[in-house]
Amino acid sequence: MKIPVFSFFCLVFLQVLAFPGLGRESKVRSSPAPIGYPLTPVGLGRVALGDGFWGDRMKTHVKVTIPHVLKTLGVDYSDPRPGRSALALVRTLEGVSYSLLYEDHKELRAMMEKMCANVGELSKEGNRWFGAVPEAPAFFSMVTGKSNAWLKECLKEYRLRDGEHFDKEGAHLKEPEAHAYYGMAIISLYQATGDEYFKKLARKFMDIRGMPATGQRTWPKFAAQHRPVEEMNEPGGHAGSFGWFATALVDVGALSGEKKYGDAAIRIWQDMVDTRICITGGTGAVSRWEGFGEPYQFGRGGYNETCAASGLVFYNYRLGMMTKEAKYFDLMEAVLFNGFLSGVSLSGNKFFYTNLLESGGQVARQEDRRVPCCHGSVARTIPQVAGYFYAHADNDLYLPLYGTSSATIPMTGGLVKVAQETKYPFEGKVKFTIAPEKDGRKINLHLRIPTWTGKQFMPGKLYSFVGPSTEQWEIKVNGNPVKAKLEKGFAVIERSWKAGDKVELNLPMPVRFSSCIDKVKATRSRLAVTRGPLVFCAEEVDNAGPVRRLSFPDVPEPGQVKVTNLDDGALKGMKMIHLPGTQKLADEQRPAVIRMIPYFSWENRGSKSMSVWIPQGQIENAPPLHWHPTSDLKDIPKSGKGGQTEITFENHSGNSVKLYWINYRGGRQSYGQVKSGEKRVQATYANATWAVTDENDKWLGYFIASHEIASGLIPKK
Repeated sequence: MKIPVFSFFCLVFLQVLAFPGLGRESKVRSSPAPIGYPLTPVGLGRVALGDGFWGDRMKTHVKVTIPHVLKTLGVDYSDPRPGRSALALVRTLEGVSYSLLYEDHKELRAMMEKMCANVGELSKEGNRWFGAVPEAPAFFSMVTGKSNAWLKECLKEYRLRDGEHFDKEGAHLKEPEAHAYYGMAIISLYQATGDEYFKKLARKFMDIRGMPATGQRTWPKFAAQHRPVEEMNEPGGHAGSFGWFATALVDVGALSGEKKYGDAAIRIWQDMVDTRICITGGTGAVSRWEGFGEPYQFGRGGYNETCAASGLVFYNYRLGMMTKEAKYFDLMEAVLFNGFLSGVSLSGNKFFYTNLLESGGQVARQEDRRVPCCHGSVARTIPQVAGYFYAHADNDLYLPLYGTSSATIPMTGGLVKVAQETKYPFEGKVKFTIAPEKDGRKINLHLRIPTWTGKQFMPGKLYSFVGPSTEQWEIKVNGNPVKAKLEKGFAVIERSWKAGDKVELNLPMPVRFSSCIDKVKATRSRLAVTRGPLVFCAEEVDNAGPVRRLSFPDVPEPGQVKVTNLDDGALKGMKMIHLPGTQKLADEQRPAVIRMIPYFSWENRGSKSMSVWIPQGQIENAPPLHWHPTSDLKDIPKSGKGGQTEITFENHSGNSVKLYWINYRGGRQSYGQVKSGEKRVQATYANATWAVTDENDKWLGYFIASHEIASGLIPKK
């Protein structure tokens, strides 16, 4: 139908009246608008990664991970359009934009220009979803220095959503989205444009939390919308959504200067590290909603979605920038090196959706998944790491993260060049070269002294080292030892610097053993092994058999511990720890050497058994699952969703039985027979239902799989 010109302009005018700010045009910036943190980050364009841990990861990321994920999602570089999994796509394209801020790649830049044009047209035609996820086009606009069609549609979209969620007086009309992405999305629009409108809009969407339900609602805690932020005291709901929400919560606090947001973010963080985080930094123990459960109720295996780890990296980084406290950067580091990096293979093209701390050998990374959102989380996170190395405020220069790198920092009084040289995280010696623009420049250098150099591996009340360490960190300036005062976890060196000054930081990395508080039942009488910022695990390939048979009779003494380098194979360059232990063979404990590798590197040599938490003392058999006797299929629940795990079925019934998996719709799928006296190891998922019949298909009972590797003892009738 053809609309008269006069009527068309009337429609546009009414739309502008209905949705505040719709007719405005926001100009793009060449660098992100500052959010307002006390510490100023050193942006990606000013940081160069040298050869070393993060430099090597970045090369793999650009050369392998991003092209692999885009190919998996069906992206044609010559005419790139959305294909499979829109969420994975937009997160991956966000990662492309960060990568281009760090280093220009002509092929990726050309692809992004075409993608922004195509998605912009798609949004114009009525696909509002892509208009709601602006991070990729927002940061790409800063690469090119100009706007793009996708970004323009995103700017319009959020002005529309303002009118849909709030009336003219700012009262709430509609509850927030389920997956908590609005906050980070709106903030990216502010960073791209500097428009105060989006700063205010981000705050409005944060204050919408706790509003009464306006319609059918999922569990409100799923996306942290169950109460106003000033009343929030604990993490909850979907662990990935929580990370995005908490990240935006800290950003809104910095943008607005309103104390209630930062205070809430700190309260929530404290509860999390005191009650609900794995030693790898993984979160989310309840597989049904991929999220947090009650305090201390996380299993030894865990769920630990890669998306959740990515969100925790963003959250902790911002808390550190807001408070200038090292403990938040310490947790960020623990998550990065352990719970996050385990989500991607060393080759860069295989991924874990969940990051278990225990496997019977049935778990493997996949090149593709039906729901590949975690691919996108990897793609968006790794390129941002270079921007976490340096920060500054007035005459204070902070080093939150260590790795071979260099940066030119625009501090008060002139540029300062800094270079790091180190084998961190495998070695604790870090060498710095400081070169101010003018000699005699006074700078307060803040070097992070990690939590793991003290009494525990990470902040919080859950974990503590068994036994003290006698090795102490030390600092030298131009070869001379110096005493530095500690401020909020940073060693501070106050002096006037000249070009070429050398600083050496030595962070000893003895092998340490951690225990978890007894309130966490799954880790009682077990030890986790760490060295520096890395959690280690025992993998079957290094221990000549299933790791479930291994234990520590006592906590090893320092003289009994050996650390070697792996010089070839898939784990070339890694450390291996050799420890005195025992192995259970035919119900007899015999001496054994337990060999352990960095947790993030497991499963790169095939899918074999693995464990982070090693028993101390006598090895117990896998705990038995509860047997639910029943004679009626109607009484058997359908399977729930969960992370990968394993059941060892043992038939004690005296007769052969049939084994069935009850699928997600309640249907049954045969898994053959288990003969009398037979054992069978079955790969499965937490919350999966496994039912048993006799040979005539009469129902006997069922098991529900747990997060931990367990046994399913089929009893006599």
